Amino acid sequence: MRKALFLSVFALAGLVSFNAAAADELGEPGQIALGAERVFGLNFFSHKLELDGNESTTSGTSIGLIFNDAATPYTVPRVALDYMVADGVSIGGSLGYVSQSSETETKTSAGSNTQDNGSVSSFVIAPRVGYVIPVADGADFWVRGGITYYSRTVSPDQGDDSKDSGLGLGLEGMFVLSPIPGFGFSIGPTVDFGLSGTQDPGGGAQELDSKYTNFGLNAGVVGWF
Repeated sequence: MRKALFLSVFALAGLVSFNAAAADELGEPGQIALGAERVFGLNFFSHKLELDGNESTTSGTSIGLIFNDAATPYTVPRVALDYMVADGVSIGGSLGYVSQSSETETKTSAGSNTQDNGSVSSFVIAPRVGYVIPVADGADFWVRGGITYYSRTVSPDQGDDSKDSGLGLGLEGMFVLSPIPGFGFSIGPTVDFGLSGTQDPGGGAQELDSKYTNFGLNAGVVGWF
């Protein structure tokens, strides 16, 4: 997944560089914008589970200096496509998928043993609308908002899978800085509020109400033509 995303980023950079001379300012009607989003960032998250009036909350911090992890569905790196339907007005969305797995190797005098720790996979799709506000030459502020659907599955080495799914309200205010026409780096605050969700622990256990919340400063790249 990481290799594929990085290759997509470089391909995007090459595409927009090739067409740089013909590119307009971001936000012109008829433009198509392609991006790699939430690739790097600092995020503060919480996950609340509730059943019959009893609740527990897990919270933490995720820092992605080279690549964001999937601490929550909202921190999953994603690719995006937006279309400028009018001057400054965009309609589009983003899509992300990541799968992580690990194993533990124990070495003793009697030999070595490898234990599979299972895997975690997350899928995110986030349709949205936005508005581009010019700030200066080569700098724009792109406000976006929409609904995010996520699905997250934890598969242990033994036992039943645990599955999470739900909806969230996503808001972003991204500064797009363009060193060359048609290509820019995006960075800004992102907020994701859990609206509804459920977690199935597996094994016939009762489902729990599940909500993720995330506040972050995230970055990526975007090209338009």
